Amino acid sequence: MGLAEIAVTLINASGADARTMMTDEAGAYRFTDVVAGPYAVRFTPPEGYTFSPAGGDSIADPATGTTAQFYLAPGEEQTGWNAGLVPPVAEEEVTPEEEITPEEEITPEVTPKEEITPEVTPEGEITPEVALEEEITPEEEVTPQGEITPEGEITPQGGTNESGILYG
Repeated sequence: MGLAEIAVTLINASGADARTMMTDEAGAYRFTDVVAGPYAVRFTPPEGYTFSPAGGDSIADPATGTTAQFYLAPGEEQTGWNAGLVPPVAEEEVTPEEEITPEEEITPEVTPKEEITPEVTPEGEITPEVALEEEITPEEEVTPQGEITPEGEITPQGGTNESGILYG
């Protein structure tokens, strides 16, 4: 299928333009009442189009859009003089990708808490008392077994259950 509205020029033996016409909606053209003699045909592509390489359905020189010279005898009609046209390549708009910069590195500040050294009173109590942020409730009831020495160690009495908790 050809392109409509392509200028086709018939060039005479001296290289002058003999006639110019536009292709129809099917891309066809026809020069009528042409005097016998040597001619060439030149195709003018629409803006952005280029000629395809010669061969196949294109007989025109890709650099000039002009055919080789041919001879028309009286009353002869030649319909095989064509040019292949390549449409313009749609330029893809390239948008630069957004530059991603790493987020500012955050170093957590750790403030050491006051060091607490427990002491054991002669009555066996541990001081100072430390307040917990949340109450911890054991899954099973725990009854401490054993004695606390003045050095803060627990002397166990009895054994341990499956959870490792001392019992008496």
